[in-house]
Amino acid sequence: RSRIRYITGKMAWLVVGILGAMAVAVSSQKMMSVPSHDGSVTVLIDPQTGTISSISSTGGPNPIEVDVSVNPSISGARMLMQSAKDLGGDKGVLIQTFLCLPGGDVPCAAQKAACNLTVSPQATSVRIDMSFEGGMDAGVPPWTSPINLDFNFTDASKLKIWAPWNRNGEDALNPSDGGYSWWDGTYAFGNSFGSPDFIVAEQFSVIDSKAGGAFHIVGDPGNQPVPRGWLYLAGKGGAACTSPSSCPGSAAATFSYEKLRLLPGVVHTRGFDVVASAACYRPGLAWSMVAYPEYWSPVHGAASRFVDGLGSYSSYLGSLADPQWKALGYQTNWDLSGRFFPYMGMFLPPMEGPTDPWENDVEGTQTRANCSYNSIDKNYADIQAEGFSTLSYFNVFEYGINVQHGDDRGTVPATLNQENWPNASLYLENNFRPALVTNFVCAGGSPCNSREWTPVEGKSQGSWQGSVVVDPREGLGYDASLLSQIQRKITALPHFQGIVIDRSDWNQLVNLDGDDGYTLIGNRTGWSMKYSYLQILPRLRAALEKAQKPGASPYIMLDNTVGFGWLPFMKSFDGTYSEGANFNSVGLLGLDSTSILWTSSRKECCSTAAAADTYFQARLRMGVFPQAPFPENDHCIQPDPNSTADYLRYGALFTVIRNASWVLDPMPISLSNDSIKSNAFRGGEGGTSLLYPIVFGGSTTRVVVNLAHLPAAIGALDSDVMHPGMGATWQPIILQAGTEAGAASAAVPLVSGCGLLRVRVKSSHP
Repeated sequence: RSRIRYITGKMAWLVVGILGAMAVAVSSQKMMSVPSHDGSVTVLIDPQTGTISSISSTGGPNPIEVDVSVNPSISGARMLMQSAKDLGGDKGVLIQTFLCLPGGDVPCAAQKAACNLTVSPQATSVRIDMSFEGGMDAGVPPWTSPINLDFNFTDASKLKIWAPWNRNGEDALNPSDGGYSWWDGTYAFGNSFGSPDFIVAEQFSVIDSKAGGAFHIVGDPGNQPVPRGWLYLAGKGGAACTSPSSCPGSAAATFSYEKLRLLPGVVHTRGFDVVASAACYRPGLAWSMVAYPEYWSPVHGAASRFVDGLGSYSSYLGSLADPQWKALGYQTNWDLSGRFFPYMGMFLPPMEGPTDPWENDVEGTQTRANCSYNSIDKNYADIQAEGFSTLSYFNVFEYGINVQHGDDRGTVPATLNQENWPNASLYLENNFRPALVTNFVCAGGSPCNSREWTPVEGKSQGSWQGSVVVDPREGLGYDASLLSQIQRKITALPHFQGIVIDRSDWNQLVNLDGDDGYTLIGNRTGWSMKYSYLQILPRLRAALEKAQKPGASPYIMLDNTVGFGWLPFMKSFDGTYSEGANFNSVGLLGLDSTSILWTSSRKECCSTAAAADTYFQARLRMGVFPQAPFPENDHCIQPDPNSTADYLRYGALFTVIRNASWVLDPMPISLSNDSIKSNAFRGGEGGTSLLYPIVFGGSTTRVVVNLAHLPAAIGALDSDVMHPGMGATWQPIILQAGTEAGAASAAVPLVSGCGLLRVRVKSSHP
C-alpha cells in the first residue's frame, strides 16, 4: 500500500511504503525474477529552496539517508527562481524552476526556460516527472543547450554507484570503488560515440554497503528519445584522503540531453522512479522489469527462446547432422546478408512463382547462385529438421547497390511499383525517393560522413556496396517496401522463423529534411532517426504477430546492437544478435531474453587455452552465447581444430543456460574469494533450476559459495556442478544450511577456474 504524509513546517516528506505492493508484484510476475525484499523510500523536499534535499531507504538492515540535491539545469544557464508547491493528497509536490541563458542577441529575461518537477508517491516508488519548456516569451527564436537533471551528493564517502554500463570488458557487475571514487567519466546513451563507455538504460543505483541499503533512480524506457544523451559521473577526494571518513567529499550523477529545441509550446518530458532496496544493484533492475516487462522480455516469453545457443552468420547450405554441432551448443544461423537477396533492401524480391529465379548479391563471400522462394525455404527446412534455427537478414536504414539519383525528391505513389525492382536506382525513384537522406548531420564517428554535428548538404550517405541511407519513417515510402517484404517472407517461405535487424548505428543520424518537433542542430530543425526506428519496429512486429499461426513457434525479431544498444528500442524485439565484443551490454539487455554475440576470429577467442577460458567464462557469466566456428562464416570465426576443441570444452555449459533469466534478488551469491566472479540465473534447460556460473578462478581448484533466497530447505534441494571439458556430466555437491532462512553454503570444485553450479527442488525433476 502506498501512503503520503506531509509534516508541517520547513520540510515536507513524501513516504512510500513498498512492503505490500512488492508482495503483490512477486506473486503476479514469478517469471520476472522479481526480488522478495521489502522496504520504503523517502524523498525529502525543502519548500523554501524548492529542492529535493535527501533520499532515504529502509530496504536494508539499517536505514540509510543520503543528502542529495536533485535539480534541473541548463548548461551555461543561471537560475532565476525556484519554488515548491504541495499539490495535496497523493498528487505530490510540484517544484518549479525558471532558468535563463545569458548572452547573445536575446536578453536573459526573454530567453527563459521553465522546468517542472512533479514528485509523487506511487505503489512501489516515488515518481519524479520532469518537463522542460524554453523561450517563455513570444517571438524568441528557438535555442538549445544541454538539459540536465543533476543529483549532487554532499558526502559520498560511504557510497558506491552502479549503472548498466558496458565497462569495455571490465567487470560490469561490480559497483564503483566507493569512498567517492565513482569511476568518474562520461557514459553515453546506447553507444560510445566520442565517449569511452556507454550505458544501455537510463538508470543508476546508489549503494551504502556498510548500512546495507540502496536506492535506485530508474528512468522510464518510454521517455522521449534524444539525439544524444549522457550519464556524467564525478567524485571528489579519493587518492588525497587516507580514509573516506577522514576526508568526506562530494559526488554527482547527471543525466544530460543534447540538441533539444527550447521554444514556447515545445515540451520535453522525462520520468524517473526512486526505488529502495538492500545494498545491491539487482533490485533496481528487478523493479524496472516488473514495471516495464515489454522492454525486457520477449514478446511471447519463454516460447521465443528457442533461438538460444551459439550462432553463425553463414552462407553454408550443407548438412548439420554431425553431432558435433549440438555438442558445441550451436543453435541459430543468421543468413549472410547477400546469400539470398539480390541487393541490400530487396530482401525477398516480388516473383510470380515459387521457382522463379534471381541471382544473389554480386559482392560478399557467398557463392554466386540463382535463388528462388523454394530454394530458400528448402534450406530453412533442412536446418530446422536437424534441430536448429534460421533467421533472415533485415536492415531498415540501408538500401540498394551502386545507387544513382537525381536532385528531385519526387513523391510517394499510392501503391508500390514492383516491376522495376531489378534496378535498385529506378525502384527507389519510383517508390520512395523522399526517403533518401541527402541533408543530414550525425553525432559523429564511423560510419557517418559528417563530422560531429556538422551538416552535410545535398549528398547522400553511402554505405556498403554503393548502398545509401534511407529514412524508414511513416509516409516516405520505404516503410511500405519493408512491410511488403516481411509479408512476402511470411507467405512465400513456410519455414521462415524471423529476422535479425542490422545496422542500428544509423540511429545517430538526424535527417535535416524532416522535423520531429523536438530536435535542433545549431539553428536547424531536424528529424532524429531514433523516431524512425521507433516507428518502423512496431509495424514490423505487428505484421509478424498478425501472421502468427496457432500452436506454432512465434516469429522472432532480434536487434544487432553493435551500433546502438538501448533498452527503449527493445520493446518490439525478442533479444539481440550483435556484432562486436560488448558482452556486458548485451548481457544486461538480455536479463530475460536472447543474447548472441559475434566472435570475430580465433585470435579473439582462442589464441591459447588460457585465453579461451577467459573468453568463454566472461560470456557464460553474462548469459551471452558466442558464435560457433561454422563453415562459410562471414567476417567471423572459421572452423579449425584448435578453436573447435576449445568450444567443445564449454559447449555443454552454454547448452544448460538456454532459456535462463537473471536472478534479481539482492546478493543471491557471494564467494570466499573476491577475485573469483559469479552470477545467478533461473530457468535454463528444464526451466526449474537455479544456475550459478562461477568464473575467473584461474588455478584455484575450490571455492566456498554462499547462496541466498533458495526456494526450499536444503533437505528438499539437489545440487551439483558441471565443469568445462567434462561433457554434459554433473558432479554432486553437498549444501550446508546457512544461519538465515533460504541460505546455504557449499565447497565447489573448479576446473580451469570455472564451474556451473545447479540447485533444484527435488520434486521438480526426475
